Amino acid sequence: MKGLRKALLIGVTLGMTVLGTVGCMNQDSSSSNDVLKVGAISFAGTLEPTENYFSWAVVRFGIGETLIKFDDQMKATPWLATSWKQGDDKLTWTFTINDKVKFSNGNKLTAEAVKASLERTFAKSKRAKTFFNYTEITANGQELTIKTDKEYYNLPNLLGDPLFLIMDVTAEANGRDIAKEGPVGTGPYVVSSFTKERAELKRNDNYWDGKAGFAKVEIPSINDANTRAMALQSGDVDMAISIGPGEYSIFQNDKNFTIYEMASLRDVFVRMGQKGKLQNPNLRAALIAAADRESYAKNLMKDTFVAGTAPLPPSIDYGFNQLRDPNKYNVERAKELLKREGYEDTNGDGIVDKDGENLVLDFYAYTTRPELPLYAEALQADYKKI
Repeated sequence: MKGLRKALLIGVTLGMTVLGTVGCMNQDSSSSNDVLKVGAISFAGTLEPTENYFSWAVVRFGIGETLIKFDDQMKATPWLATSWKQGDDKLTWTFTINDKVKFSNGNKLTAEAVKASLERTFAKSKRAKTFFNYTEITANGQELTIKTDKEYYNLPNLLGDPLFLIMDVTAEANGRDIAKEGPVGTGPYVVSSFTKERAELKRNDNYWDGKAGFAKVEIPSINDANTRAMALQSGDVDMAISIGPGEYSIFQNDKNFTIYEMASLRDVFVRMGQKGKLQNPNLRAALIAAADRESYAKNLMKDTFVAGTAPLPPSIDYGFNQLRDPNKYNVERAKELLKREGYEDTNGDGIVDKDGENLVLDFYAYTTRPELPLYAEALQADYKKI
């Protein structure tokens, strides 16, 4: 993903449990439902949904939709498909496409249009094939049939990934620049203008699922969490996505703001290389043991996180609460592991060394998510204790 220069170097996980979107109801009497201004993190370099992970932005902007969506329990529910069934051969899935849906250009959503959109995605995205492989897609009226190379019992769920949003490919054939103008989708909004720094949307008058609440939506990219919070406080934006833990308390007790919270599927974690010095498993274990994850979650992240013990967050029901951490926070254990591998502070400079060489590790992180710099700084502070 662009912006991630290099993975950070140790295997410590924080499972995020709260995703905060703060809505500002602090509008004066002259305001109306004509324009909604949303402060967001810069994400998409283009609106081409098959490039990178930019399809997520296209769906978040309300431009595109997928065949299914997920409810609060992460179960697949109808969206552009009203129903689906798996054939007796376990290789064939049939989807019934919603007969009421139109694209934003007024064209009807048919199974043939869905087929063309999915085929375009597979032709342009190598990532699509990591979800599933098909041998044939056929369309008959509103019935779409997908035959796969092997059994995929969760195929509907896979098609809920934003990568598989449905677009009218005829618009591109007629000259539409998808990267700049966005795909012609089925969502409640269409693109008025787009740059990486700012997106402007307008209501889709052909939207199939009711009138969108705002005539226009403006989404300026505000990467710094403090700046997003200030923009919300000042009224420059009406909503701000992903407020940082440090600014979270500003809005909690202010009746002019509404905070929306939900359990997230996102992990915040640090990856550890296994080359050079870090190929030593005891050194890696020492770094993990020296990280006070419980304190990070409670104090730095203001209880908007829980300390993780696995790559999967507790919002996914895989028995997170029954897991036991084999390498809990224990500074003394970390010191012992380092000593076992010959790392001690032999010259009193506060840095452990071995064979006359200080142990120095490089951290890399990107700053658009407010929790990551806090996490990196806390880790470095803890490492000074060993």
